[in-house]
Amino acid sequence: MCHDMPLVQPPLLFQGGGGERSILGKINSRDKGANGERELANILKEYGYKTRRGQQFCGANGDADVVGLPGIHIECKRVERLNICEAMEQAINDSGANDLPFGYDFPTVFHRKNNCEWLVTMRLEDWLDLCMSGSWTIHYHLKRSEKYSLYDEIEAAYKVPELLRFDFSTVCHEKGENEWLVTMKFVRWIYIYHEWESGKALEQE
Repeated sequence: MCHDMPLVQPPLLFQGGGGERSILGKINSRDKGANGERELANILKEYGYKTRRGQQFCGANGDADVVGLPGIHIECKRVERLNICEAMEQAINDSGANDLPFGYDFPTVFHRKNNCEWLVTMRLEDWLDLCMSGSWTIHYHLKRSEKYSLYDEIEAAYKVPELLRFDFSTVCHEKGENEWLVTMKFVRWIYIYHEWESGKALEQE
């Protein structure tokens, strides 16, 4: 046995009582969020984008969780229970979309829970701007109830028989009065984004 270590009072983190669970929970949540941001940045790199965590260099690049995707303000959520309306509101506030009539990065929430694929959620008006870059046929699965699972609704949207005539399927759900959000699978969204981003790049040449 080693007797050189001084006997010290154990830190609060490991003492009994309800506080330790709260502290551990916050640490685990923060680590999970950081890992989610790294995971998303690495996935986007596989599509050719030079993305990285926004906090990688002391937050000098603004409030986006992941930076390097032109025209998109990324809010990354790696959680089991997500309030998508609150997450979108955070993305909108951080991107400054409410303060600018045009020229802002689209506030976009990338989210995933355990053992599920990444989903992407945008405001309807931003989504329409994005998808108008190509001649897509898109299926909109409408959802107006207050309680629902986006993953369940996505799966329901893809089970529509008529979907064979569509290029992409989405869930269109309410954020508030006369406010709508659109959610779709990341693996589908990235193709539409790439078409839009390529068009923007050509316009600047």
